Amino acid sequence: MARHTGINPVVVQVVVNNRFRPGLARSMSPLSQTGICVIDLAGLSVDDAVRLTARQAIAAYKHAYYDPSDVDDLVARLARERGEELDLACFFNDRRIEVRDLVAGPPPTAEQVRAALPCATFEWTRRLDTSFERMFTHIEDVPDTMAITLAGDTHFMSPDDLEAVVRGMEAVAVEAALDPAATTGVRAS
Repeated sequence: MARHTGINPVVVQVVVNNRFRPGLARSMSPLSQTGICVIDLAGLSVDDAVRLTARQAIAAYKHAYYDPSDVDDLVARLARERGEELDLACFFNDRRIEVRDLVAGPPPTAEQVRAALPCATFEWTRRLDTSFERMFTHIEDVPDTMAITLAGDTHFMSPDDLEAVVRGMEAVAVEAALDPAATTGVRAS
Protein backbone atom coordinates (compact mmCIF):
# COMPACT_ATOMS: atom_id res chain seq x y z
CA MET A 1 0.00 0.00 0.00
CA ALA A 2 2.77 2.42 0.85
CA ARG A 3 4.39 1.93 -2.54
CA HIS A 4 1.09 2.35 -4.35
CA THR A 5 -0.25 5.36 -2.42
CA GLY A 6 2.97 7.02 -1.29
CA ILE A 7 1.51 7.18 2.23
CA ASN A 8 3.93 6.23 4.98
CA PRO A 9 3.78 5.18 7.76
CA VAL A 10 1.18 2.54 6.95
CA VAL A 11 -1.72 2.27 9.38
CA VAL A 12 -3.66 -0.96 9.23
CA GLN A 13 -6.06 -2.70 11.56
CA VAL A 14 -5.18 -6.34 12.17
CA VAL A 15 -7.94 -8.81 13.02
CA VAL A 16 -7.24 -10.46 16.36
CA ASN A 17 -8.75 -13.72 17.58
CA ASN A 18 -9.18 -13.00 21.29
CA ARG A 19 -10.03 -16.56 22.35
CA PHE A 20 -6.54 -17.24 23.66
CA ARG A 21 -7.23 -15.16 26.78
CA PRO A 22 -8.13 -17.12 29.92
CA GLY A 23 -11.86 -16.93 30.51
CA LEU A 24 -12.67 -16.58 26.80
CA ALA A 25 -11.61 -20.04 25.62
CA ARG A 26 -15.08 -21.53 26.18
CA SER A 27 -16.97 -18.74 24.48
CA MET A 28 -19.45 -19.97 21.89
CA SER A 29 -19.43 -16.83 19.75
CA PRO A 30 -17.18 -15.15 17.21
CA LEU A 31 -14.69 -13.33 19.33
CA SER A 32 -12.35 -10.95 17.60
CA GLN A 33 -11.38 -7.31 17.53
CA THR A 34 -8.97 -5.27 15.51
CA GLY A 35 -5.70 -3.88 16.75
CA ILE A 36 -4.14 -0.79 15.21
CA CYS A 37 -0.74 -1.44 13.68
CA VAL A 38 1.48 1.45 12.54
CA ILE A 39 4.52 0.63 10.41
CA ASP A 40 7.12 3.11 9.11
CA LEU A 41 8.61 1.42 6.04
CA ALA A 42 10.81 4.26 4.78
CA GLY A 43 14.29 3.20 3.75
CA LEU A 44 14.02 -0.36 5.09
CA SER A 45 15.07 -3.56 3.41
CA VAL A 46 12.15 -5.90 2.78
CA ASP A 47 13.59 -8.30 5.37
CA ASP A 48 13.74 -5.52 7.98
CA ALA A 49 10.22 -4.42 7.03
CA VAL A 50 8.93 -7.97 7.56
CA ARG A 51 10.62 -8.17 10.98
CA LEU A 52 9.27 -4.74 12.01
CA THR A 53 5.78 -5.62 10.77
CA ALA A 54 5.83 -8.87 12.76
CA ARG A 55 6.78 -7.00 15.95
CA GLN A 56 4.13 -4.33 15.40
CA ALA A 57 1.46 -6.91 14.58
CA ILE A 58 2.26 -9.00 17.67
CA ALA A 59 1.96 -5.88 19.83
CA ALA A 60 -1.37 -5.05 18.18
CA TYR A 61 -2.60 -8.63 18.68
CA LYS A 62 -1.60 -8.52 22.34
CA HIS A 63 -3.35 -5.23 23.09
CA ALA A 64 -6.54 -5.60 21.05
CA TYR A 65 -8.84 -5.35 24.06
CA TYR A 66 -10.76 -2.11 24.20
CA ASP A 67 -14.20 -0.60 24.08
CA PRO A 68 -14.87 0.19 20.39
CA SER A 69 -16.83 3.32 21.30
CA ASP A 70 -13.74 4.64 23.13
CA VAL A 71 -11.75 4.24 19.89
CA ASP A 72 -14.49 6.02 17.93
CA ASP A 73 -14.34 8.90 20.41
CA LEU A 74 -10.53 9.03 20.23
CA VAL A 75 -10.53 9.04 16.40
CA ALA A 76 -13.18 11.80 16.34
CA ARG A 77 -11.17 13.90 18.83
CA LEU A 78 -7.93 13.48 16.87
CA ALA A 79 -9.71 14.36 13.63
CA ARG A 80 -11.01 17.59 15.21
CA GLU A 81 -7.56 18.44 16.60
CA ARG A 82 -5.83 17.81 13.26
CA GLY A 83 -8.56 19.30 11.12
CA GLU A 84 -8.74 16.23 8.87
CA GLU A 85 -10.53 12.90 8.76
CA LEU A 86 -8.56 9.92 10.02
CA ASP A 87 -9.14 6.94 7.77
CA LEU A 88 -8.55 3.67 9.59
CA ALA A 89 -10.55 1.55 7.15
CA CYS A 90 -7.63 -0.62 5.97
CA PHE A 91 -7.65 -4.11 7.49
CA PHE A 92 -5.42 -7.19 7.45
CA ASN A 93 -6.63 -10.66 8.43
CA ASP A 94 -4.26 -13.63 8.54
CA ARG A 95 -6.72 -16.52 8.16
CA ARG A 96 -3.99 -19.16 8.11
CA ILE A 97 -4.25 -21.78 10.83
CA GLU A 98 -2.54 -24.94 9.58
CA VAL A 99 -0.16 -23.44 7.02
CA ARG A 100 1.06 -20.61 9.29
CA ASP A 101 2.60 -23.02 11.78
CA LEU A 102 4.38 -25.27 9.29
CA VAL A 103 8.15 -25.20 9.40
CA ALA A 104 9.40 -23.66 6.17
CA GLY A 105 11.96 -25.48 4.10
CA PRO A 106 14.90 -23.83 2.42
CA PRO A 107 14.14 -20.61 0.56
CA PRO A 108 13.52 -21.04 -3.16
CA THR A 109 16.34 -20.36 -5.57
CA ALA A 110 16.15 -17.45 -8.02
CA GLU A 111 15.47 -19.97 -10.79
CA GLN A 112 12.57 -21.48 -8.83
CA VAL A 113 11.09 -18.02 -8.22
CA ARG A 114 11.33 -17.10 -11.90
CA ALA A 115 9.84 -20.46 -12.92
CA ALA A 116 6.88 -19.92 -10.57
CA LEU A 117 5.99 -16.46 -11.91
CA PRO A 118 3.86 -17.76 -14.82
CA CYS A 119 1.77 -19.70 -12.26
CA ALA A 120 0.61 -16.51 -10.53
CA THR A 121 -3.05 -15.75 -11.14
CA PHE A 122 -5.42 -12.88 -10.50
CA GLU A 123 -9.17 -13.04 -10.73
CA TRP A 124 -12.16 -11.00 -9.73
CA THR A 125 -14.43 -13.27 -7.73
CA ARG A 126 -17.43 -11.07 -7.10
CA ARG A 127 -18.65 -7.52 -6.92
CA LEU A 128 -21.15 -6.12 -4.47
CA ASP A 129 -23.22 -2.98 -4.75
CA THR A 130 -22.74 -2.13 -1.08
CA SER A 131 -19.45 -1.41 0.60
CA PHE A 132 -18.00 -3.36 3.48
CA GLU A 133 -14.72 -1.63 4.32
CA ARG A 134 -12.45 0.49 2.17
CA MET A 135 -9.86 -2.27 1.98
CA PHE A 136 -9.64 -5.69 3.60
CA THR A 137 -6.70 -8.00 2.88
CA HIS A 138 -6.94 -11.68 3.84
CA ILE A 139 -4.09 -14.17 3.74
CA GLU A 140 -5.73 -17.53 3.09
CA ASP A 141 -4.89 -20.99 4.44
CA VAL A 142 -3.87 -22.75 1.20
CA PRO A 143 -0.98 -25.25 1.28
CA ASP A 144 1.99 -24.51 -1.00
CA THR A 145 0.43 -21.23 -2.15
CA MET A 146 0.42 -17.60 -1.12
CA ALA A 147 -3.29 -16.94 -1.52
CA ILE A 148 -4.36 -13.34 -0.99
CA THR A 149 -7.91 -12.05 -1.07
CA LEU A 150 -8.32 -8.30 -1.33
CA ALA A 151 -11.75 -6.79 -0.83
CA GLY A 152 -12.10 -3.11 -1.54
CA ASP A 153 -14.69 -0.41 -1.86
CA THR A 154 -14.43 0.97 -5.39
CA HIS A 155 -15.87 4.29 -4.20
CA PHE A 156 -12.40 4.83 -2.67
CA MET A 157 -10.09 2.68 -4.81
CA SER A 158 -10.69 1.80 -8.43
CA PRO A 159 -10.61 -1.84 -9.55
CA ASP A 160 -7.36 -1.03 -11.36
CA ASP A 161 -5.84 0.31 -8.13
CA LEU A 162 -6.99 -2.74 -6.16
CA GLU A 163 -5.40 -5.04 -8.74
CA ALA A 164 -2.23 -2.91 -8.71
CA VAL A 165 -1.96 -3.34 -4.93
CA VAL A 166 -2.12 -7.14 -5.21
CA ARG A 167 0.36 -7.19 -8.09
CA GLY A 168 2.58 -4.82 -6.10
CA MET A 169 2.56 -7.26 -3.19
CA GLU A 170 3.72 -9.97 -5.58
CA ALA A 171 6.42 -7.66 -7.01
CA VAL A 172 7.82 -6.92 -3.53
CA ALA A 173 7.92 -10.63 -2.69
CA VAL A 174 9.68 -11.47 -5.96
CA GLU A 175 12.20 -8.62 -5.57
CA ALA A 176 13.01 -9.78 -2.03
CA ALA A 177 13.35 -13.41 -3.14
CA LEU A 178 15.75 -12.47 -5.93
CA ASP A 179 17.75 -9.89 -3.96
CA PRO A 180 18.22 -10.19 -0.17
CA ALA A 181 19.12 -6.47 -0.07
CA ALA A 182 15.87 -5.40 -1.81
CA THR A 183 14.29 -2.35 -0.19
CA THR A 184 10.66 -1.44 0.34
CA GLY A 185 11.03 1.44 -2.11
CA VAL A 186 9.09 3.59 0.36
CA ARG A 187 10.21 7.11 1.16
CA ALA A 188 9.46 9.11 4.28
CA SER A 189 6.26 11.13 3.95
